[in-house]
Parts: sequence; structure tokens; C-alpha cells
Amino acid sequence: MGTPESRAKYHNKAKDTLYDYNPKLDQDVITTQQNLQKTEETLGKTFALQLESSSDPICSSAGCFQYNHPDKSESSKIPRDYFVPNFGKDPDMTGTMNSLTIAEDQKKHKLVMGTPESRAKYHNKAKDTEYDYNPKLDKDVITTQ
Repeated sequence: MGTPESRAKYHNKAKDTLYDYNPKLDQDVITTQQNLQKTEETLGKTFALQLESSSDPICSSAGCFQYNHPDKSESSKIPRDYFVPNFGKDPDMTGTMNSLTIAEDQKKHKLVMGTPESRAKYHNKAKDTEYDYNPKLDKDVITTQ
């Protein structure tokens, strides 16, 4: 590293290019700036413009093309009705069900859900009330209208 040969081999040619960091503005940008200046003079206000630019993290800078619907000819090539292997119960679900049993044993309480008794115990009585969505207006409201 650091030898003239290695520097020549790994030289970044892009650094040799002189970039114009102050290019001539597009005519639309010039017109917009003039209109903004005239508006500020007319209204006697100064508008602070805050521009934000960010790319969509889901898509590339070229756009979002990966979510387009496939052509009809392509959709016929999609495999269908193929065999899906069954490896039995998911070990995570088995562990979850076991942890529920363990917790019930530790607390000496059986968790009961979906039965008529549990539905009656945890019933929300406010849902039994019929609400009048078209009440008669107060006389003050009628007078104001």
C-alpha cells in the first residue's frame, strides 16, 4: 500500500472530474423564484421554504415496479395446486399452549373464554343501550338556526 503502483491501480477516476456545484438554473426555477419574490413584496411577508427530499425505502430510485400486477400471459405460468408438505404442529405454537397450561397450574386458576358464562361475566352493558342518532333539537338550537 502507498506505492506509486498501488496508487495508480486503485486510483478513483471520478475524483479527476471537476463538477459544477453551481449550475445555471432551469427557466421554471427562475420563474418560480420571481413569482415568490413578487408575492412576498405584494403581501409584505417573507415565506421560508423548507424542502425535504427522501427516497422511498421500499423502492429503488427508478420507481416501484416490483408491485405491478403480472401480465395475463405471466399469470398462467404461476404454478398452482402443488404439493405442500405437512410437518405437523408448529413447535412455537405447542410451546405457547404449554405455557398457558403451566401458568394456569401456577395460579391455580383455569382460564375460560368463549363460554356463555364468560360472555355473561365480561359483557359490555353499554352496548345494550340503543342510542338515538337523530335526537330532537333543543329550542335554543332551533332559534339559532
